[in-house]
Amino acid sequence: MEEKILETVSIRRTVHEDAALLARLSYLTFEETFAHLNSSENMQEYFSKNCTTDALAEELKDAFSTFLIADWNAEPVGFAKLRWSEIPRELAGLNVIEIQRLYVLKKMIGKKVGRALIEACFEIARSRNADTVWLGVWENNTRAISFYKKCGFEVFGSHAFELGNDKQTDLLMKKIL
Repeated sequence: MEEKILETVSIRRTVHEDAALLARLSYLTFEETFAHLNSSENMQEYFSKNCTTDALAEELKDAFSTFLIADWNAEPVGFAKLRWSEIPRELAGLNVIEIQRLYVLKKMIGKKVGRALIEACFEIARSRNADTVWLGVWENNTRAISFYKKCGFEVFGSHAFELGNDKQTDLLMKKIL
């Protein structure tokens, strides 16, 4: 009789010791997602500011945010960052939480890891009495936009995002919980 191996995803909150792991996941997922659409100079500038162990260790200290890591059969394959310190003017007066980052390794796309991460984000938002979750997504990231729409998000605006010396446009999307 053949033994069937059950593939599972689990979500956990990070601890300070996860800074190096988050830096590695940040680098790998951002590179896989955007390197083919951006210059190597702009990518390297982003990596040097946002994907180092020191940078992630500082972010982990922020009392207004939390990170989640997705493990697939105990292997880290994705992460999300929530923060509740900024509110877009279009959402003024609402109790909101931002999904500032949500990335999954390319090899895991289609395995429901992203869905598990976003559902965990919704749970945290509800536990903090948020009525709306929002995020920004690059207008050229059609796969992510489609995913967020399937999860119930709708576009409500846009803002500028600078990747190195390239000014890009992020769509702002929201979901009412």
